[in-house]
Amino acid sequence: MSVGEEAPTTDGDHTGPALSVVHLSKRFGARTAFDDVSFEVRRGEVFGFLGPNGAGKTTTVRTLSTLIAPTSGTATVAGISLTWVPQISVRLVTEK
Repeated sequence: MSVGEEAPTTDGDHTGPALSVVHLSKRFGARTAFDDVSFEVRRGEVFGFLGPNGAGKTTTVRTLSTLIAPTSGTATVAGISLTWVPQISVRLVTEK
């Protein structure tokens, strides 16, 4: 593979956006971490989150990486719905 060449893949839609987020929200009881977030990131585009502390940036990334489930809305990565990804349990293992 040469510089600028995309890695071969076997799943998903490679003609649409790399990431598509539509009306995504996350609530913890009465507290809203983020509400009604929508955006698209095209293939090859550099994208970042900017905002003050407590604005929901980290919670959004954790939601998009399937570490926590959204309260509402949808997101797709390369055409694959994040709601279809099996739940993954992440545990911290410490040596004794």
